[in-house]
Amino acid sequence: MKKLIVRSLIFVVLLFIVEKPIGYFISKYVKLRQYDNKLELLLERKIDRDIYIIGSSMAVNGIDPSVIGENTGRSCYNMGFSGSNIPFHVSILKLIPELDKEKTIVLTLNGLTAFQSTEESIYRKDKLYPFIAYDKVLNEIALNSKKNYLASKISWLYRENQNFFDALEYLKNGKNEIDITTDIDENGFIPLDDKVSHLKNRENKDQEYDVNKEEQELIQSLEEFIEICDQNEVELKLIVTPILGVDLKNFRERMKQYSSEEVELIDFSKILSEEKYFFDEAHLNVSGAKMFSKILAQRLIAE
Repeated sequence: MKKLIVRSLIFVVLLFIVEKPIGYFISKYVKLRQYDNKLELLLERKIDRDIYIIGSSMAVNGIDPSVIGENTGRSCYNMGFSGSNIPFHVSILKLIPELDKEKTIVLTLNGLTAFQSTEESIYRKDKLYPFIAYDKVLNEIALNSKKNYLASKISWLYRENQNFFDALEYLKNGKNEIDITTDIDENGFIPLDDKVSHLKNRENKDQEYDVNKEEQELIQSLEEFIEICDQNEVELKLIVTPILGVDLKNFRERMKQYSSEEVELIDFSKILSEEKYFFDEAHLNVSGAKMFSKILAQRLIAE
């Protein structure tokens, strides 16, 4: 029995000695593979801005922080991620260091589908996993998935298991290739080419927002987002970015209940109507993003 205990202890010690360095290298290489590293910059406190943009592709492709900065005199960074939902946006908010009354958060809402689960709007664990070595990220992943927090603290290999093949891919092929979703500038903005159009033949008609299709979990995430801002005395703007040929009608009325002295809802859905500003019906191209960012900036300083 004594020999078994000794052997077990030796095995555990050896496992710890071997698995920790392996986990370290997985963590190192998976981070090096990422072309979009704004989460790492945020967590390393290399990004400290007055204004943060949070949201999905409407945010990351539709709001240019450099234009916001030029027109407000306040620094700005875009923490938007394509295909992300409100629970993910809550996680991003919680990763921002030193939230206080000097900060402004702009959260974009996806209009008709803001509180509905779709294939295009999910919790982007894949964007968090490369940075799971950071405890804050691990905590958010554990809260929003089956990842076990305690097991991750004990075993670095378990913590990094989702990153193993990406780390190998880095050793084989280097960084991820740049594409339309990762061609990020120094302010977190990913512009969409205004010479490329994905507009389809369409009819301009108003669309009704169906309250009955709302999912309570997503509503609760919005409420949590607002509460975090309130607790930290952060100025919060809830906005709807321009959408081509759509009037959101009763969505504005639905969102008014969340408006207050500290939280302003601004519907920009019809502020731009010319096709030359749009990449597709829901996304602005680079010209549209710059035009809209000027409009947004003016609203941010009109107080």
